[in-house]
Amino acid sequence: MISSERVGSAAILHDIKKITPQLHGQVEVEKIQPKTEDPYPLMVWNFIETIIDKCEKDPSGELMETWAPIISAEAKKFGWWIEERDAQGHLTHSDHFKNDFMMLAQALVPASKEPLSAGEDLNGPAFLRLYRALKMIKDAPEVADNEKYKWINREFIDKGKISLIKGKAEFLQLFETLHKNKNLRKGACKNWDVPPHKIYDENETTKFYNNRCKDFTRLVLKEMQEMKKAAEKARSQDGHSELWPSSA
Repeated sequence: MISSERVGSAAILHDIKKITPQLHGQVEVEKIQPKTEDPYPLMVWNFIETIIDKCEKDPSGELMETWAPIISAEAKKFGWWIEERDAQGHLTHSDHFKNDFMMLAQALVPASKEPLSAGEDLNGPAFLRLYRALKMIKDAPEVADNEKYKWINREFIDKGKISLIKGKAEFLQLFETLHKNKNLRKGACKNWDVPPHKIYDENETTKFYNNRCKDFTRLVLKEMQEMKKAAEKARSQDGHSELWPSSA
């Protein structure tokens, strides 16, 4: 049976392409326009945001698995709009999207390019799971009193086992590295695909996902810990490391 979410979302995508057919063929040669003046890619990314919001409410993860090929194909095609940079080389922001989605989109573009270039599909549930886990780690020091973050601070950050994620650029660099991490994929096959729906709701129906999310986040933290050790070793040998920025 086809869900109403899939039918409704497909209709939205169809309408986007139907409303602006003339733009669809022009955007590739009009990349110099500011974000606010590009109506078609703006609509496409708004569509992607809508779909991901719907997918994150699906506890089975099947909806994200279904939509991942379309999401990743559109993300690859219109990645130039999301990856637009200012004169200083920093990623630009669009006022049309919340900060969290802009960072998710900027992680999605490179994550989509590699599997599509190899003729494979993006693992959508895996992408979301890793993004939410790393975002939780990034936010932990800022909301140290929040119950769902306490264990991260207590077990890893307060003890200096990992470095703080200091900003968006570092977050995106870490995400791209971890998304390709073979040890993480191999050691967390079952946990990797846990959907992020109602992760912190402590009722009986979601407690299983709650526990699995925590298990997966702990695996991500341990991989980050290994990355930190490798970076410190590299720095001690030649004074430089690409694996993890210096805390100095």
